[in-house]
Amino acid sequence: MNSLTQFNWQTRLQVVLQMALARLRMISRYPGWFLLDIMIPTVMAAFPILLGKSMAGPSAGETFRLNTGTDNYVAYLLIGANVFMRLM
Repeated sequence: MNSLTQFNWQTRLQVVLQMALARLRMISRYPGWFLLDIMIPTVMAAFPILLGKSMAGPSAGETFRLNTGTDNYVAYLLIGANVFMRLM
């Protein structure tokens, strides 16, 4: 068994697995948490989506496409919000 004070790929893998196990335990103990785990990133991504639609005007999609390479800003923000929430 490796010490957690010596950081190598095995200890990092142990930490990741323990965090995943803790998250699964929380979801299994509190079923409502699973619903919140799905809803919170979607709601958090909805704020900039709606703000952008209301404030940026008709050329916002084209400007976003020029800057990022895709004009699907909704998927871009939803994926980003979900990744951010999973890494927290």
